[in-house]
Amino acid sequence: MSAVKMRSGQSQQMNYWMRARVGLQGLTLVALVAGSMALKTERDKAKALEAANTPEVDQELLKQKDKEEFEERLRGAEEAHLQESVLAAKTVLKLVGATRAHGHEEKLVEGLVNRTPSG
Repeated sequence: MSAVKMRSGQSQQMNYWMRARVGLQGLTLVALVAGSMALKTERDKAKALEAANTPEVDQELLKQKDKEEFEERLRGAEEAHLQESVLAAKTVLKLVGATRAHGHEEKLVEGLVNRTPSG
């Protein structure tokens, strides 16, 4: 509207519409901030309600389950590492030559199998 007033030479009317635009922009910002605060309050209430409904026992069970799953994955990773180490040792022995390593291959592999994983 202010552009129309500017073209027609009505500067006072143009200033009025410019001020109105700035005022409406301010109201828009106030509405955004108020809506944001209302959503935050609503989320906080929902979190508090959820925390009140979740007993400590359930949280402890979840922690225990997570710990057990982690330990199972860790055991699998250690076993895979051990198998890779044995395979690597066998490959090195093949590359070095069977004549030089005769009798040592079994000791090396046995040592790798019997070693305890570092924790």
